Amino acid sequence: MRSVQDISERESKTLGLQRHAKKQEKQSPQYRQAELIVISEVQQDVADFIRAEIESQERASSGRRMKWYDDLKGLNCDVLALRALQCAVSGAINNKPWVAVMASMGEHIYQEFLGQQFDGAEDIDHAVQKKKLFEKKTLYSRIRFVQGLLIEHTKWKTERKVTAATPLINAVLASKVFERFERTVKVNGKLKTEVRVVFSALGTASLEAHNERIEWAAAVFLPIAGKDAGGNPLKPVPWTSTKSGVYHDRKLSALVPLIRNGAEAQNTAIDALCAKRLPKFMEALNVLQNVPFAINEYVLSAVKYAWANNIVLSKFPSQTRLDLPQPVKQWGDMSRDERELFKQDRQAVKERNLQITNDVWQMRQDTDIADLLVEKQEFRLGANCDKRGRAYFVSPFNYQRGDYQKALFLLKNKQPVKDSLKWLLIHAANTGDFDKVSKRELVERQIWATMNLDWITACGKDFEANTQWHQADKPFQFLAACRELYLYTQDPDNYESGLPVAIDATNSGAQHYSAITRSQKDGALCNLVPQDKIADLYEVVADKVTNSISVDHCEKYQTQRQQWLAFGIGRGDVKRNVMTYFYSSKAWGMAQQLVTDTMQPLERKRLANREFEHPFGRTEWQQKSAAMYAAKHIFSAVENTVSSAAETMSYLRSCAGLLAAENKPLIWKTPSEFVAHQYYSHKVGKKLKLWFFENELRLPTHKRRSVAVAEDTSKCDIHRMKNACGANVIHSLDSAHLLLTVLACQEKGINDFFVIHDSFGSTSADMEKMYATVRETFIAMYAEYCIFEVVDKSTRAVLSLSNLEKMEKIPTKGDLDLKAITKSEWCFS
Repeated sequence: MRSVQDISERESKTLGLQRHAKKQEKQSPQYRQAELIVISEVQQDVADFIRAEIESQERASSGRRMKWYDDLKGLNCDVLALRALQCAVSGAINNKPWVAVMASMGEHIYQEFLGQQFDGAEDIDHAVQKKKLFEKKTLYSRIRFVQGLLIEHTKWKTERKVTAATPLINAVLASKVFERFERTVKVNGKLKTEVRVVFSALGTASLEAHNERIEWAAAVFLPIAGKDAGGNPLKPVPWTSTKSGVYHDRKLSALVPLIRNGAEAQNTAIDALCAKRLPKFMEALNVLQNVPFAINEYVLSAVKYAWANNIVLSKFPSQTRLDLPQPVKQWGDMSRDERELFKQDRQAVKERNLQITNDVWQMRQDTDIADLLVEKQEFRLGANCDKRGRAYFVSPFNYQRGDYQKALFLLKNKQPVKDSLKWLLIHAANTGDFDKVSKRELVERQIWATMNLDWITACGKDFEANTQWHQADKPFQFLAACRELYLYTQDPDNYESGLPVAIDATNSGAQHYSAITRSQKDGALCNLVPQDKIADLYEVVADKVTNSISVDHCEKYQTQRQQWLAFGIGRGDVKRNVMTYFYSSKAWGMAQQLVTDTMQPLERKRLANREFEHPFGRTEWQQKSAAMYAAKHIFSAVENTVSSAAETMSYLRSCAGLLAAENKPLIWKTPSEFVAHQYYSHKVGKKLKLWFFENELRLPTHKRRSVAVAEDTSKCDIHRMKNACGANVIHSLDSAHLLLTVLACQEKGINDFFVIHDSFGSTSADMEKMYATVRETFIAMYAEYCIFEVVDKSTRAVLSLSNLEKMEKIPTKGDLDLKAITKSEWCFS
């Protein structure tokens, strides 16, 4: 069997990868994989459809030809068919908007069109220029090279790409493997139609019949595994600039930038730092991607068992599709309301089944990759960051995901458990969270795990016979802890463990805002202040919301009021809203979160059990109204509880707004030496009149679609600049704390990490040192760094004199004692 490294470095360049479609090589024979059964079955039909469309336009008079004709004539229809199907597959699996799928197809057409112009240019020395062309490493660089040669060439805008893609999307729909999926939603009081490309029933059945894999649907940048020429474990290439790192294959490495979607000016600034010395954030990324991992085979077996037996677990996907509801009486005998409810039920079941289909493919991919990595015994994860500096892993198969994916990972370098047993016990309590034990003191968590050790170790010995782990908050991570504790009890004096044990920030956003403003009051709410009892900001907000709703006597909202009081508002219901408030979420965004986190799970329960009544009403609008009602109360409660966030966001919004008015970016440097850039171009929606193939009618019909077009990239979107700055700044500081902690831990001899933004993990043996280092790094970072001063200085350096006078004053800081954080047991626990 080929090694994972072979797959990751050799095949990733040739699989039909939509996520990096703009950066791929031209089609090669290897591009058509034998296993792409569904695509190969319909590719010829799609190509024939496109060819027929072009030929029909050739026969039409010039005045009646479609706009796309001149762009497509002369292009290879077989290539266009393959590109169109790949885009459709990616759109269906990743739930991309309809127009985004068409824009992707249009980008492929543009690339083919560009190649055609290059080949047909008479004033170009093709022998010389083609040699230079293929010396370019990336598709982007090749496109720019060809554009530079074609002096008369005009770059295509989104509008032209979408228009050109019309016959391609129609051909894909005519294949019967895909179909259009529409639903009407209400956004800001207005009805909006959302459209997606999805697999039809025929397409889904075909995929399942062939046990199809979806590696070819997204860029499979797999973990680094295997051996080098000297027989040593292969390691990712360290970052030394924004354009080199992770993979050893130069072409594959060129597809992986240091900064995801980084601005050109941002990359230039960071490369300038690298020319002098490696910035701290880059050092930390190199440390993280050098950590060796292994697959937890016990958990992998449990995942496969739970999946095969369709065991219902917290947030674990299901593979049982729901039957479409059937009318209980004739359509003509139904009332208007009954018809609407029936259509809504069918729509909800279709959406649920689409999600189940995606879950099936995701599970197959995860378990396939895990099986490969079991054979390799050791692997590493290449790392990069987003434009705010947050660390991520390049491979989609990583531990920064859901419960079962995290639980599949073990640290390869094991450490003795004997003197650090308490951390394994605490980890079991945290992941199980039975009776909300994770909200208690560390000693209480340890005691709980000790008292329940018999059934915990029984689960670790046989997960099939002992099912208590099914009820855990994080079932598979808890099962992994059960396994380690069982193995420890078999040889207490000598057992070594590689299980990642983690401590999390109480509320990362609130902690950063409190430290920025030195707010003693807000610091106490998020445990930056030593206290006798653990503070729970989520519980405080939930209580305030309950009280607020209880005294709300507005006649208009009495139905929603009674629904929420009957349902009950707990910390879990407001947790996500509170967390995202510190990243600039407003009431509308919180309402959408409540729909996702509360309304939709209840609706899925209703669809699976028709006797269950949704507590917030049958219709989608009733449920959204209830969510919006609660969101307003939650937003008000958080805003009145934590004042430091509002003060900080007000100042940052002021700076971002003034800069945006002058079409200038907001720039700041974090304590980890990451240079963050924020700039959003102004975009407007434009209506395009397009023909779309209608599956049921089997003919094209007229539709209008709105396409986001960047009218002027030099014109800044003031609204987005102001709304995004708070979240971007806090994410950048949250990342700086994590990466600086990694470097500080390494200085103390810790080399194995399991980190996710505001979660810090290592082996149980290293957790005592990490527990202290996380706090020490947080204190040191804010003792020496003030984001107000950094943003103030960078803003004043570029603003005009007239706008300088409009800048807000830096907020006055409070009296929070940063040094006292070392004595707080629960700020990171």
